[in-house]
Amino acid sequence: SALFGKSVISTVMFDNFILSPLLSFPLAYVAKAITFSVVPDHLRIVFVASVSFFWLILLSSLESAGTLTDADGEECILV
Repeated sequence: SALFGKSVISTVMFDNFILSPLLSFPLAYVAKAITFSVVPDHLRIVFVASVSFFWLILLSSLESAGTLTDADGEECILV
């Protein structure tokens, strides 16, 4: 139904544009603070790449763990 589609869209929009940035911003600021205060110049790129790599792994695992269900309890597949 149209109402269900709107609910799924609003859930996906909230997760992608509200929840993910709220979780990402604190890590980004902490990583920047550590990068420019503790990490030597020649290791900064490696440090930032490592933080990014593991953060993307975490976000991917969280995203794959969540499934959307409709009113009947059936799993929804977003393509």
